Order: sequence, then C-alpha cells, then structure tokens
Amino acid sequence: MAHGLMGYLLYGKYGLLYSMLPDMIGFTRYFIRLLYNYYLNGIPDYYFKGIPDKRWMPKDKMDNLDNLLYKISHSIVIWIILYILTKNKYILGAILAISLDILLHTEDYFSGPEFLYPLSNIRYDGIHWNTIDGHIIQIIIIIIICIYKNKFDIY
Repeated sequence: MAHGLMGYLLYGKYGLLYSMLPDMIGFTRYFIRLLYNYYLNGIPDYYFKGIPDKRWMPKDKMDNLDNLLYKISHSIVIWIILYILTKNKYILGAILAISLDILLHTEDYFSGPEFLYPLSNIRYDGIHWNTIDGHIIQIIIIIIICIYKNKFDIY
C-alpha cells in the first residue's frame, strides 16, 4: 500500500501502478496459488486473529518460478536499464519501491530482494516494514514527498 501511495503522490495514477508493479509481477502467481490452496483446504484459523502473521504467506511455498519472478521484478538493475532505454518517468516509481524493499525487509522473514540480480545475489538485512520503526520510516518518506514534490517538479 505504501509503495502505491508514494508512487501516486509522485506521478499520479500511473505512478501508483508502476510503484506496485514489482510486487504485482513478483507475487501474483504465488498469491493465486495460495488462494487456490485456501479455497481447496480452507483458510487457516490464525488468518482471522487480526493482522495476519507470517504463516498466511509462507516463503517456503514459493517455487522456483515464483522466486525467479521475484528476483526479476525486484532487480533495480533491470528497472534502471528499462528507465534508460525508455526514459519513462513512471519507472522511477518502481525503482523507489524496490529501494524501499531493500531497506525495509529483514532476513527473518521475506528478506530483502536480490536487488542487483542477475549480477549478484546480495541482499540487505534492514528494518522490517511491518514494525513501528518501519511504519515511521514510511510515514516520514510520504511526508517528505508531500512537502517537496512540487519543488522538484517531478510530476
């Protein structure tokens, strides 16, 4: 949600779409498989205890194709090449989203992306986005975007 909001604030409706593309490309197939499994086997009880915990989306259920889609869609190298080739400013929304994913994921659950894929498999162990610190960082970034977006004429 935060990626989409930031992209929207920067670039409008296309910014919203592009900033969500890395996750849409990286997780759509996986989510469809999970939802189908829940349809067949029922939704686990822990899903209804407020905010779902890590078990509703187990990383170990991602198969090789899911992992490849995630690596490709979260490669800042690939998105920068696309930006250079197309000069499409909305791609900067995807680059911002990946940059945040690099910093706002931890090794204990859905570690950050291999952002230099296919050149390297390096990951960064940051602050998880779903913690107080992670939420504060995202809110500060949203406030900064709201304050400065017109000063940099990024629309």
